[in-house]
Amino acid sequence: MKIKSLHLYNWLSHQDSMLALEPLSVFRGENGAGKSSIEQALEMLFTGRSASTQDNGNGSRDLIRRDQDKCAITAEIEDKTLLGTRTAKMRCSVTEKSGRTIIIKDPDDPAWTGSEFLASLAMKREILDCLINGRYFVEMDDARQKKLLAGIILPTTAKWEDWVEGAFNQCELRVDWSLKAFDVIALAYEAAYNERKLVNRLIKEWREPEAVAVQEIDAQAIRTRLAERQKQRTELAVRKNQELGAWQRAHDARGKIGGKIQGLELRLAAEQSKRADVAKGELSKAAFKEATKLAAGVEKGKKIEADIQANNAALAEVRRTLAKLNDVGEAGTCPTCTQPVTDAEFEHICTPILERQEALLKAEREMQEARKALGDYDGAQKVLADHAQAEKNLKL
Repeated sequence: MKIKSLHLYNWLSHQDSMLALEPLSVFRGENGAGKSSIEQALEMLFTGRSASTQDNGNGSRDLIRRDQDKCAITAEIEDKTLLGTRTAKMRCSVTEKSGRTIIIKDPDDPAWTGSEFLASLAMKREILDCLINGRYFVEMDDARQKKLLAGIILPTTAKWEDWVEGAFNQCELRVDWSLKAFDVIALAYEAAYNERKLVNRLIKEWREPEAVAVQEIDAQAIRTRLAERQKQRTELAVRKNQELGAWQRAHDARGKIGGKIQGLELRLAAEQSKRADVAKGELSKAAFKEATKLAAGVEKGKKIEADIQANNAALAEVRRTLAKLNDVGEAGTCPTCTQPVTDAEFEHICTPILERQEALLKAEREMQEARKALGDYDGAQKVLADHAQAEKNLKL
C-alpha cells in the first residue's frame, strides 16, 4: 500500500495540516510539534484504534483538537493488490456525538464503495499495527510478536536442500514439506528439544552397575534377562510405530481441516459480497414508511377508479342525449309528433341536461384530483414487494 498524501484536520495538535508523502518520508521537530500525532492518525485510520484509545476505539473523542467538535483524517492511497489501478481517498471522521466513522471513495467511480478493501483492513488489523509500530504491537508479549513477524517476513514455502530431508528421515520425523518454512523449523526444534530432554533424563537416571563376582554368574539368569530385554525392546518398537501412526493420522486430519478452513474463508468472502449486493435492495426507514403509506391507498384508489368509470359512463350518456337534442334544435320540430319547437321550449328541455353534464364534469375533476393525491400506489406495492424479497434474501 502507498500513501500519497495525508490531511489532518483538528486532529490533536494539528489544526489543518496537508502532508505530501514520498516512499520514504521523515518527520522531525521539537516535543509537542505533532510527530506522534501523525503516527496515531495512521493507526486510527487503518485499525480504528490508537495509543490514546481503548482496543474497540472508545475514547476517540479525546483526540479532537481542543475547543472543536469534530476532526478528520484523509489519506490518498494506492494498492495494486486490493484496489487495482484506482487511487482512492480514505477518510476517518470523529465527532463528539457519533464517534468514529470511516469511508472510502474513488473520485472516478462514484458507485464503488470499497467494502472489500475495508473488510480486508479489518482482518489484517494486527499486521497493520506491526507495520505502523503502534502501541498495540509494542505492548504484545514476545511470543505473539515473534509469531506475527514470522507470518509477515518468512516465506510461505521454501526450497530445502537435500541434506535437510535426509536429516529428518534419520530422526524418523515425518514432515509435510508443503508446510510453511516457519512451521517446519518449529517441528525440527520441538523434536530436538524433546530428544535433549530424554537424553538428560537418562543421564540423571543412570547408575553404574554393581560388580558381579565371576563365581556368581548364572548363564541361565543372563539368558532370561536378555530375553526380557528383547521382549521390552519389541514392545517399545511396537508402541513407537503405533504412536508414529497416530501422529501421521493427526497430521493428515490437520491438513484436511486446513483445507476446509480455507474453503470456508473463500465461501465467507463470497457470501459477504453477495450479502452486500442483496442489502442494496432494502429500503431506508424513510423510504419504507413512504412506500407503505402510498400502498395503503390501494383500496381507496380502486374505489375512486370505479367511481370515475361510472361517472364517465353517465357523462357519455348525457353527451349522447345532448347530441340528439342538437339535431332537434337544428330541425325546429319534434321528431315524434312533428310539432314545431320554440327556442324557449328547447332551452327549457336542455337546461337540466347541461346542468347534469356540468355536475358530472366537476365530479370527474374532483375524483381525478383525489386519485392523483393518492400517488403511485401500484409502484409503491412493487417497491415493497422488492424490499420484502431483499429482506428474505438477506436472511437466507
